[in-house]
Amino acid sequence: MRRSPYALVLALALLASACAHKRPGLPARHLVLVTFDGLRADHLSCYMHARPTSALPGDEQERAEGRAFAFDDLAASGVTFACAQSPSALTLPALATLFTGLPPVSTGVLDEHSRLPLDQPTLAELARAAGWHTAAFVSQPRIDVLASVGRGFETARWCASDADALAFARDWLERDFGDGGQVFLWIHLSGLEPPWPPIPEREVTRPELAPRRFLDPGYKGLADGSPEFLARVRSGKPPLEPAERAQLSALYDGRIANVAGKLSDFLQDAFDFNRRGAEVTEFWSRTLLVVTATHGFDLGLRDGRVAAEPRDDFLHVPLFLHHPDSFTGERVLAPVVELGDLLPTLVELFALPRPRLLPGRSLLGLTDSEPAQRFEERSAITQSAERVISARDRRWRMVWNPYRSRMPESDPRRELPVVALYDTCVSGSNENLALAQPEVAARLQQEIKDWSTRQSFRASLPLVSERSPETHGN
Repeated sequence: MRRSPYALVLALALLASACAHKRPGLPARHLVLVTFDGLRADHLSCYMHARPTSALPGDEQERAEGRAFAFDDLAASGVTFACAQSPSALTLPALATLFTGLPPVSTGVLDEHSRLPLDQPTLAELARAAGWHTAAFVSQPRIDVLASVGRGFETARWCASDADALAFARDWLERDFGDGGQVFLWIHLSGLEPPWPPIPEREVTRPELAPRRFLDPGYKGLADGSPEFLARVRSGKPPLEPAERAQLSALYDGRIANVAGKLSDFLQDAFDFNRRGAEVTEFWSRTLLVVTATHGFDLGLRDGRVAAEPRDDFLHVPLFLHHPDSFTGERVLAPVVELGDLLPTLVELFALPRPRLLPGRSLLGLTDSEPAQRFEERSAITQSAERVISARDRRWRMVWNPYRSRMPESDPRRELPVVALYDTCVSGSNENLALAQPEVAARLQQEIKDWSTRQSFRASLPLVSERSPETHGN
């Protein structure tokens, strides 16, 4: 039988895992990974957003017993990364990086029509090689995510809605494998992706999940979340009025509250020992929950900007890790981190086989008070399919357009500048400070050049969809 091209690497890595750094506290055994499309970090209340988009009512006893499953509670008892960056404003490139630890230029997945090559091992394949049970439940109507990045899942199901994905995941967790094995469950939710049709009242189980809860009842304009209005947001023609921006932001926040609330309900139903009995207590206490997003969302807050320009609106995503027993460092971490850092983190944490190419940094260098190795701070570099490159450090984002590319669907009269520098500490600022801060721009340009010399650029492979109307895989 012909072996996988990386089978020997996996076998050697499994032997080396016995020498892994011993974790503090009660080590995690299982992994639940939840990814969202279109979720901006700066619109979650656990990231200091003014509206309670990710909060739910709870009491101190629930929190003390580990039974508070709202985002804000999970983030407070876990580790929150304040400046996590996605490698792309698109779903598939971001997921390909998350599952391989490689940037899009190295995976070849630069758009929504590409797939990972077979010689790049995925997180699910690494877990399977280590004997884990793996399952994926994906809600994403536009793209066949599983055909692109879904290798390695024993059970992989495309779902018509977020509610279906959570219901199937809940049923899968009920399975008794009978071997005491480790579990990797991935849930991907796309309920924040536009357009935003009205959600029937019968599907809103409590007021905190009502998607219209933040709307101004006196507003009578056109900002309704319809395809027509959102197309106008993307085009920037005409620019939104202040009242329209406010209403769009409120619509988005209400949608977040609804989607985040559904996930919190799922976690409570699956892991609250008051509902499930004491048998779930050990599973939850031994489970690492990772919550993040593939990209953010354009709220039309900047007049004259080009849609899909690599900016914080699209690239600053939430990221928190929840397993209180094994993280001993600070709970809110300021350094810039990337989705590509998740795979090396999980490889170290779970002693998984280590791929040969793994340029990311383990986040355990930040989460542990006595880390096995130091975390090396650096800027997050992003290159789009249009060869527009962005560098983000703790304060600045530079957008470099050396090839004078135009973004898709952009107004030809508003092409991207060659160099643009933005101060991320000034909320909503659209002022290009490249001329005022030449030293900063030069430093970030040099970081981009250094990054480029380290990359192994790869051509894209076409995505061949295998999705049936209901399922993919088992």
